[in-house]
Amino acid sequence: MSIQITNTSTHLVITNNGTARSINKQLVREVSVLRGVTLKIDIGGGALRNIFLPIADITLPVHAN
Repeated sequence: MSIQITNTSTHLVITNNGTARSINKQLVREVSVLRGVTLKIDIGGGALRNIFLPIADITLPVHAN
């Protein structure tokens, strides 16, 4: 699995195995790391509207661990 996160001027584009999802930055309330293995992007609207990505699968941007 390969996940890429691209930052544009107004959006975050998350590409997962060729499928892209664009998220308006104004919707992002918080970005955090859970237990050192999961990236959580909170876009508001309750727990069902969060995006969880395994850090090990993120290939762009490059991260140390």
